[in-house]
Amino acid sequence: MNYTREQIEAAVKAKGYVYFDGAKDYDVNIIGVRNSSTGNDVTNLFDDTITVAYKVAGKWVFHQWQATTDPGTKGVKEFHATGGVARLVPGQYRGSHGIGLHQGKYEALKQAKPVKVYRDANRDMTYDESTITEGVYGINILLQFRGNLNGCLF
Repeated sequence: MNYTREQIEAAVKAKGYVYFDGAKDYDVNIIGVRNSSTGNDVTNLFDDTITVAYKVAGKWVFHQWQATTDPGTKGVKEFHATGGVARLVPGQYRGSHGIGLHQGKYEALKQAKPVKVYRDANRDMTYDESTITEGVYGINILLQFRGNLNGCLF
């Protein structure tokens, strides 16, 4: 799905979240848009969107990528922690990530502060949204390509 920067900004503000207005260069908005048609089912699809918006010298820069905001079937079935694989609870998590290595292999936005998650503890391919936990779980933001983030200005 393709979005405009204005659509993303309006949706963020409608939820009562902060959208950085670009008063300062590189004040970055990273927004994940989950495909709502899949509900709380586990999929193996890159059917979500990640957007990045910021201003440079007073002009908006806007990017979007096809992505997934959810662990796939393999992750659910093979996750070894007793609580099950985590899925981020919708919300705003300001300052939760920084540039780091995913599994020590390639650059990603790596979780640095606590976030809230649902889990699929019984591995029935449906997330249990009645229980929320909060912590640092290694929930990294990965794009479909494995390029160098140094040029991406996150």
